[in-house]
Amino acid sequence: MKSKTINIAVLLAALFSLVSCLDTNDGDYVYTDDSAVTAFSVTSAKKAVHVRASNGADSVYTTSVKLSAYKFVIDQQRCVIYNPDSLPYGVDPTKLLVSANSLNSGSLVLKSMTSDSLSYLSTTDSLDFSKPRELQVYSLSGAAVRKYEVRVNVHQEPADKFNWTKLPNATPFASTVTGVKSFTVTTAAGVTRRFLLASDGNITTVFCADDDEAWHAATPNFNHPLAADAYRSAVVKHDTLFVCEHGTVMATTDGNQWAQQCTGADVTRLIAANPVRLYAYNAQGAMLSSDDSGKTWKAASIDESASLLPNGDIAYATLPLATNPNAYRTLLIGSVPEASTTAFSIWGKIDEGNAYSENQPWMFYDHNSLNRHELPIMNNVSALAYDGKMMVVGNDERVYLPAFYGSRDGGITWKADSVITSPLGFFVTGPYTVSVDKDHFIWFVSGKTGETWRGRINRLGWKKEQYEYYE
Repeated sequence: MKSKTINIAVLLAALFSLVSCLDTNDGDYVYTDDSAVTAFSVTSAKKAVHVRASNGADSVYTTSVKLSAYKFVIDQQRCVIYNPDSLPYGVDPTKLLVSANSLNSGSLVLKSMTSDSLSYLSTTDSLDFSKPRELQVYSLSGAAVRKYEVRVNVHQEPADKFNWTKLPNATPFASTVTGVKSFTVTTAAGVTRRFLLASDGNITTVFCADDDEAWHAATPNFNHPLAADAYRSAVVKHDTLFVCEHGTVMATTDGNQWAQQCTGADVTRLIAANPVRLYAYNAQGAMLSSDDSGKTWKAASIDESASLLPNGDIAYATLPLATNPNAYRTLLIGSVPEASTTAFSIWGKIDEGNAYSENQPWMFYDHNSLNRHELPIMNNVSALAYDGKMMVVGNDERVYLPAFYGSRDGGITWKADSVITSPLGFFVTGPYTVSVDKDHFIWFVSGKTGETWRGRINRLGWKKEQYEYYE
């Protein structure tokens, strides 16, 4: 009992001491000098939407859109606030509703665009951010202020529009050109180098161009012209063009200096390539592969009869897998003149560059009556990997405009592309060829006139801003 009495006495003494402290409080508070903007966003805006009526007439209407999902980055070191992913095309930056938070609920004020006057940041009135604005945040003490530059980025072009640009100074090829193939590589110095092989039915001539320069004929260091059908036996791997002629495989990085890779290896036609392997046919029509850039060759495994391999017009394209950048899907596309079908013969292969990976066989994409979207046979066929999908360009023999077909399921089904069309004013009057470079530009070349167009989907050329900063 005595122990409990002592404990109660101690508690009462502590309580009276606290009350005494409260009674002597003089009412002074200490406010922090810290200030910072901790969050910023555009909540909604007005957007102009372009639509086309069934009669082809264009019209525009305005709608309100929610934009809170667009992240704004706050660079506290540089005191800059901006959105790495620009707001959609058509958003009116002069009428934005915004939201912002500050450290310890400091006051947020916005500087006028025309004077030094300040006003409290409003989250209910539309504001003009068509130009960078100065946003200030004051500490609770009022003794410190921090100034930020706010940049609201808005796309100035529609994301999925494709634009062609015709290059000046076309280089006319021989008027008797009967076939062309083009390839685009990136040199060790980062230059976009274009190769074009043009055949006039007697010989094949190699043309080169860097970036957007005009085509010029190469001066190969071998003392004979290439055979007429050499243009049909060419592939690229990394920055190197490979050509097979009469069983000899040659390689070049500039079109002038060529190195012999092998001879007498029973290689008659190069058909496909990726960063891992080269592929070819031998005299019997069997497929071969090379792991050492054409120096040695061995039989390649396929899962169907070699009679189904394309042996007419052939094109190939290679696309890195989204799940493994060291693995590549390669499609071999072409016609089998002996087959009674209106669709191209398509074979697929995945090659992995990782050590100890298993070498899988080529797989034939069987023709199926239930597949209503097979790739139709076309003339002047070219294939390329673009915008995460496989694409094939060509034209029906009765049509004078090239068509672009795309496949997002690895080449099983194909649909006419709704974004990319042939260059305005181009009509099929002879052979043409298409390739793509590292900057997502598609290069379209007329084999008759040498006219060259370059184009890409707008969003593939947009710069990616930095999202995170570290000290």
